[in-house]
Amino acid sequence: SYKISKRIEKRLYQKARLVIPVTRHSEKIIQETCPQARTYVVYNGVDTLHFKPVEDPLSRIPEPMDEKKFKVGYVGTIGVIHDLDTVIKAAKILEDDPDIVFYLIGEGSRSAHLKRLLDQYQPKNVRWLGIKPHSEIPLYLSALDLGLNPVYQTRVFESIITVKFFEYLSCKIPVITMARGLLKKVGDASKAAVTIPPENPEMLADSIRSLKNDPEKRKIMAANGRPFVERYFDRKKWATVLSDVLMDQLDMPGDRPNNKEEDIQILKQNVPDW
Repeated sequence: SYKISKRIEKRLYQKARLVIPVTRHSEKIIQETCPQARTYVVYNGVDTLHFKPVEDPLSRIPEPMDEKKFKVGYVGTIGVIHDLDTVIKAAKILEDDPDIVFYLIGEGSRSAHLKRLLDQYQPKNVRWLGIKPHSEIPLYLSALDLGLNPVYQTRVFESIITVKFFEYLSCKIPVITMARGLLKKVGDASKAAVTIPPENPEMLADSIRSLKNDPEKRKIMAANGRPFVERYFDRKKWATVLSDVLMDQLDMPGDRPNNKEEDIQILKQNVPDW
């Protein structure tokens, strides 16, 4: 039951030597459950060496993707937080524009639900390509004109930043995020995303049309994305911070980076609420 799960959760927080939340908002939720929990925020991020723009991606992708179409895509897990209901409904609204096509790439626990949505709405402009090797994901991202980052509307989801958001930005893809809370705050700060309220297919369809018709805005957004994640959400930098924190907890000697404090200040500069 829910009450039993919450008791187990609180007990684990009490017993843990250290809890690593990936955002400050998540830390606040943990501390509401267990005020005495010992926490240290280490943000998630993206492998910027792997996720980077690929030249001429359409020539290297096995599936045909029309270069002349405006390609809108969702690339990631088909999971419980990812609001593909809104994406499919928006695609149906946009069927009247033959120049727009949606690509869905991924599988997950909600794949059967996605199949039911596609069977129900039968949008003519949606292509579900299934799961792809991790090594090929930058190819598919680079082929898109616009990425989608859809999240259902719940309080818990307001405390997260989806990893796919960083991957889009690292590949210089402008993004529409459908979320509140932290994702909106980070998206606004990045200047690489347009954020709209979740679960609103009409607004999503309007936003896609607007960005399709504004290539200059998309160009500016795309240029802003990668420098933003390189500065604040580079996974290698945060892995260094995590390693140092764990060695401190375990009282382990080792080579510590001389610029640890400087790195932490740079990573957290101007983002006190993340």
